[in-house]
Amino acid sequence: MADVSNEFDYLRDKHRQLREQNSPELNLRTHRSISWIARAAALIDDDPDAAFIFSWIAFNAAYAKDMGDDPGSFARADFQNFFDALVRCDPRSRIAHEIWHHFEGVVAELLDNKYIFSPFWKFHNGDAQYDNWQVRFENAKKARNMRLKGKKPLSF
Repeated sequence: MADVSNEFDYLRDKHRQLREQNSPELNLRTHRSISWIARAAALIDDDPDAAFIFSWIAFNAAYAKDMGDDPGSFARADFQNFFDALVRCDPRSRIAHEIWHHFEGVVAELLDNKYIFSPFWKFHNGDAQYDNWQVRFENAKKARNMRLKGKKPLSF
């Protein structure tokens, strides 16, 4: 892990250089994100599943912030805005390629999981508008499959 740690020294150094001009919240998120991504990199060969999870935690550490009492719609908008910013900074789609190349099976399993599909939970929490969550879920899977087959552009 020492070798991997050195790979992230430049991020840690940059973070230290910019620490004084950033808010404490941003500094904490940055520190956590760098720590988790370094941990993920250390495991990529031995335990790719754990590496994916730690990468996801690193991502969440980077964008997450206090959402107050209503994390639902605001969190989703912040999440989407963060991904939109990443995509704008990556015109050659290197991030999407790496995600699909290294974690295609894991991502496919996640996307086929009803327990991470918001309408499923809205229905089970009593919102009658989502009694058709199963149809929505199937439609979302079809749309995703079209994107993966290249018939529609990939999006986050």
